[in-house]
Formats: sequence, structure tokens, C-alpha cells
Amino acid sequence: MDDLDASFRAPLMRYFRRKGLGEAEAQDFVQETLIRIIRKGGVDRLDNPQGYVFTVAANLLRDRARRASHRAALSHVSVDGDWLTSEAPSADRQLAGREELARIKAAILALPKKPQRVFVLNRFEGLTYREIAELMGVSRSSVEKYMMAALARLKTVRDETS
Repeated sequence: MDDLDASFRAPLMRYFRRKGLGEAEAQDFVQETLIRIIRKGGVDRLDNPQGYVFTVAANLLRDRARRASHRAALSHVSVDGDWLTSEAPSADRQLAGREELARIKAAILALPKKPQRVFVLNRFEGLTYREIAELMGVSRSSVEKYMMAALARLKTVRDETS
């Protein structure tokens, strides 16, 4: 055992370190290599003891890779489509929405000034018809008419694209 250890510990450490193992793991692998060789009867009777030692070492690395691969396969998560579906609209739908929004914006900007102002104050600023009437100095009935004109024009624009 001592002869085996003295002859092969340093070369095995270099071998395992070159293969990417850390210091502690390389020492564990050297120990495991030497134990396996002793269990098989040592290297005294072999014609090529160095070849045998490094074959055992290579097999240990292969076993390690196989175990890692097996663990990775066991930890594999199946991908079913349920959690992959998104609540967000598709790219086509987003594009269509942006185009429709641009058309509606253009239609709002194309409205005559008073219907445009009534629409913006009501829908974007949240003012009531009475508040808009007071602000603009017109009757509530006029505000209603301006809003109906704005909505009719926007409906026309929307129907043209549908």
C-alpha cells in the first residue's frame, strides 16, 4: 500500500487536477483509485502497472460523469405548455392595437375644437358634463351634443377598420 501510494499519489493528483477537479475532490479520487487497485490485488503482478492505475483513474472520472448525467436527468423538469402560455396579447394583436390607437388618436385630433375638447375633458380628465359646461361656458345640452358628435366620429373610424 505504501509503495503504491508513494509511486502514484503525486501523478494521480496531477492527472485529476488537469481534469478539472478541485484539490479536495482530486484527493478523494486518488484515494478511491488506490483503494480499488488494492481490492483487485495491487499492481505487483502487472506488466504495465502505470497503465492500469490510470485506467482505473479514468474509469472513476467516467463513473462520475455518468452519475452527474443521471442526476441531471432525474432533476429534469418536464415542460408542459400550461405554464408557458402568456396572458399578454400576441405580437400581431399588439401591433393591431397600436395601429388602432394611432387611428383613434388621429380621429380625436381631427375633431372640431369644441367636440374634441369635450371628449378629452370627459374621457381623459374625468370631468362631468356639468363641470365641462361650466368650464367652457356652454349649456350641458351643448356638451352632450359635442360628446355625441365626437363619439359618432370615433365609432365611424373604428367601424372602418373592423
